[in-house]
Amino acid sequence: KAHPTATRERKNDVNHNDEEEDMFDDKVGDKSEDYRNIREIYDARFPPDDIERLKATAKSVRKREYVPMHGEIDCPEHPPEGYPQHYNIMDVIENWPPDDTEPRDNIYQGLCVFDYSKEGDYEKAMNYRNAEVPFVMRDDPEVLRAVERWADPEYLSQLLPAKSTQRTEYSHDNHFMYWRQKKLMEDFPEWKNPTEMIKMSYPEWLEKARQPEDMTTVDKDHWYFRLISCGAWES
Repeated sequence: KAHPTATRERKNDVNHNDEEEDMFDDKVGDKSEDYRNIREIYDARFPPDDIERLKATAKSVRKREYVPMHGEIDCPEHPPEGYPQHYNIMDVIENWPPDDTEPRDNIYQGLCVFDYSKEGDYEKAMNYRNAEVPFVMRDDPEVLRAVERWADPEYLSQLLPAKSTQRTEYSHDNHFMYWRQKKLMEDFPEWKNPTEMIKMSYPEWLEKARQPEDMTTVDKDHWYFRLISCGAWES
């Protein structure tokens, strides 16, 4: 994905090359008239500068807040020694087995979560980025605007009409194992790939996603609808 914060990061990089940035921007994103018309409608419907409304929308779509297993994570100005926290993989799996979709109140989390609107958190995030360690940034205005549009049921239907199909990964159960066919076929001629790559439209996928719970259990067919936001939607 062409992450919305990518532009912000480039602009905050004092060593960035303006010519390279312009070349990059020309290649990223949908430049079509259709997309421009859709955005004009939604930008008028959702004024992009009302930050409090944007934050309220994002909060409304967050179904739950997870609490770190061992309490709040210490997130000083610079990453402390040993950050991020590591956990035994069996502890993580036993706490929340991969085939169990029931949410847990407490999870094993080792990453700092910064709030873009909280004083000092943006500077902290830059320190962590410069130290090349992972973290989570919440409520970046650039991302909040995308969240509000994507939360509108009509938006994706207009953005991804039925005539447009996208790469979709199909599995006979809830497991989507990573694989590379060429290498495996060379070493194991009898091997069969665990998932299939197919084409599917957004309305088709949405219909499957809205199936009753008894049709979406771990042993039922699953479809992973894959979108790449840095290009046009035509397949």
